[in-house]
Amino acid sequence: MKKFWHYIAVCAVVATIAPLTSCDDDDTVDPYDINYCYLYQPNSTFARLEYKANGEFLIDINDPLALKPVRLTKPAPRDLSVKVGIDPSLVDEYNQANNTEYTFLEGASIVNPVLTIPAGQYVSPEVITVTFGDKKGFQTEASDLMLPIVISDADGQTISKSSRIFLTFSSTYKANKVTAKHETAMTVDPEEDGWQNEYSTITISDILNADWNADDPITVKAVIDNSLIDAYNQANASSYKPIQASLANSDIVIPAGSSKGAITINVGDYTDIANGSEYIIPVKFSLTSGLGAELTSDVSYITISNLPLSLSKTAMLPSGYTQIAYESSWTGTLDGDNTDFAANLLADPDNNDTYLFTESGSKVAVDLGSVKNVHIIAVSFYAWYYGLSDLLNVETSIDGNAWTKWGDVRIYGNPTYYISFSKPANFRYIRWTGGTYSYYDQAYYSGIKFYNK
Repeated sequence: MKKFWHYIAVCAVVATIAPLTSCDDDDTVDPYDINYCYLYQPNSTFARLEYKANGEFLIDINDPLALKPVRLTKPAPRDLSVKVGIDPSLVDEYNQANNTEYTFLEGASIVNPVLTIPAGQYVSPEVITVTFGDKKGFQTEASDLMLPIVISDADGQTISKSSRIFLTFSSTYKANKVTAKHETAMTVDPEEDGWQNEYSTITISDILNADWNADDPITVKAVIDNSLIDAYNQANASSYKPIQASLANSDIVIPAGSSKGAITINVGDYTDIANGSEYIIPVKFSLTSGLGAELTSDVSYITISNLPLSLSKTAMLPSGYTQIAYESSWTGTLDGDNTDFAANLLADPDNNDTYLFTESGSKVAVDLGSVKNVHIIAVSFYAWYYGLSDLLNVETSIDGNAWTKWGDVRIYGNPTYYISFSKPANFRYIRWTGGTYSYYDQAYYSGIKFYNK
């Protein structure tokens, strides 16, 4: 269906004539002898609608729509039958007077074209009620629509110039926009047994997302397009490489009643990921079919990287871990000074009476004498308010030359935190930089412990 661009306009109602502006309510009598028949304007004369390709409305209007009763400025001399109707000719008149471009709304009608004002009364018990039929009149290329309602006959009474209601509408076609998920980042751990088999097939259940559940199936053609990799790397300062991959099915379907489309990709050999290689699979989409569907983004990137290294912390030691016993070969320094470091912090880490003063930004380095397999490191301070807020730039090394970066970890609020590596770490050396003070402008390390399973 053709896509329409629409603009919303608000209708300015026609002003009442001077004698009527003095009428505050139904009981006010016009000072002249003429008995005018007129209409009050509804509280709102504007409505916004949105509809889909199948004709269903996302934003609808009340149908039938109740407006206002017909009124007199003096009591009815007898039972009066007042006729109301729709006058298409007033649309052009309104446009010329107000420099607008409304189009007449087709298909509407008055449910009760004759309203009765009983003798001695000012107002009809009934209100003017409009119905919009099958609402096809709202589904046109013209988005700004108008329906003029008028009093056509007042049964011998004078029809006031304020006997018109101009209902205006903004009716907009809404496509079901389908968006390709821009990026899906996958990480693998090459140290796990059978890791290649686990990741040989990648399924992404929400690679495509529609604004609402599809009325009919939406089919999108997918292809792997490695020509997009260079531009991606340049834009993201990355160095991803292509990988042998194929689509299990090139037709991606968003089923009727669903808003998501899934993709399955068969991935080839990527053992080199253990050596730091990172891979990317760019998938390009094109819309094949789907009632009212519109593809608004057409590329998705699937990246495959080694499991990122990180740190997490807990206030209690997780179950199942055992402390690595202190060895006399262990040493350490605080800002390059090894005085009392091993004795106070490593050999007797649970003794809170042995501690070392430290400053914000101080550097700690520990040598475990030989390579150890470590899962958790515990860092303790004399008290939380004599602690540091973070361990920054935590790094480990097997030989003291090549260092593995683990990042930072927040340790504010407890005297001891148990800091877990995202995967077991083999190292002899570990170092970090202390963050800012937790509370007081001084801090005291009281112990450092290491754990594994």
